[in-house]
Amino acid sequence: MRGAPGARRIPRLPRPSRVLAYLSARFGPPTLEPETVLAVLAQFGLGPSGGTRDLRLGRRSLNAMVDTPRGRKVVKRYRPQWTAPIVECGHSILRRLEEVGFPAVRLERTPQGATWTTDGTNVFAVFDFVAGTNYSLSYLRRTDRMHLTRVAGDTLARFHVALAGFVPAGDHHLGFATMDGPRKRDADWNERKVGELAERSTALADPHVRGLTDELTRRAPGVLHELRALEAELESADLPRCVVHGDYGLHNLVFRHGVAVPVDFESARLDWRVNDLVSVLGKYRYRAGYYDFESMRAFMRAYGATLPLADAERELFPAAWRLYKLQAAVQYWNSYFETDGPARKLEAALDAIDQARWVARNPQPVAELAALATDSDERPAGFLRRRRLYTERLR
Repeated sequence: MRGAPGARRIPRLPRPSRVLAYLSARFGPPTLEPETVLAVLAQFGLGPSGGTRDLRLGRRSLNAMVDTPRGRKVVKRYRPQWTAPIVECGHSILRRLEEVGFPAVRLERTPQGATWTTDGTNVFAVFDFVAGTNYSLSYLRRTDRMHLTRVAGDTLARFHVALAGFVPAGDHHLGFATMDGPRKRDADWNERKVGELAERSTALADPHVRGLTDELTRRAPGVLHELRALEAELESADLPRCVVHGDYGLHNLVFRHGVAVPVDFESARLDWRVNDLVSVLGKYRYRAGYYDFESMRAFMRAYGATLPLADAERELFPAAWRLYKLQAAVQYWNSYFETDGPARKLEAALDAIDQARWVARNPQPVAELAALATDSDERPAGFLRRRRLYTERLR
């Protein structure tokens, strides 16, 4: 794959949070009980050839690694909010990637051909373990981080080409169900949900949490007004839709054999293509409100060199960014109640509103980022073929 690290050696120093996660997984109590892991493996016609080990890959789903006669596998229990139709959406995307030969995490199948199973309460899946290096939560040399950023941009563009025109199965609650239908959670849904959340927030007792929800309630009318106006503007533009990863970045890329392999497809769905780019760029914002524009430019330039934005996407990129963040604010607020905390979700909701305001006040640098993914003097081999393939699949 173009731009991949290959034999290039990239030294790294794990951050304290990664070290703590490793120690917790190695010496702490299991997040998935061994008997549960064995029961799930049995449904896939597998048994262990060694012990199980935690994989603390995130705060939401639970993962355990186990050696089997068919290689090393990862047993995953999805978070309670992830129902079978949502899981099926992500799995249908992974199955499609396997069909077209795009590098991604691979699913194990049961003897009946299913890629997930359930115990009546929880949904489970078994994946091939992706051996390689994940560089997130590590200290890196700046030149190496920029190199990985360019690889990530190129890989996402190729991901979009590989899945252009594909409509996932299942039923994800975000994005669109079809190439021309309405958004699942449109402005009307957000307005109803905010009213419900504001009402539920009045019963909160914790002073800190109540202060956060009071501020969200205060800002809600302006958010809803802006959200509705932006949605109308963008829907009328008919922005290109394709399968998006939904949570793309170095934290969900494993580098191996010179290739960047995407993992964690829980948020993958059919959506506006620009939303994947907006999601990535937002991750280059730090707590003080500072944006790493050098990395953002590198990512967008690499993406556009492989698959440029359409004119409408470039022109409406600031509006798409604002809408994405305002929708995210409602999602974070809602997630606080769905998962019974923590308070950081409410803080993230307020931060998402602030990010939308930043975009509104700084349209020029945002427009310049979009332009980098539209115009490029450096087109890699096969560029015209990939762009034609992408365009034809969207028709």
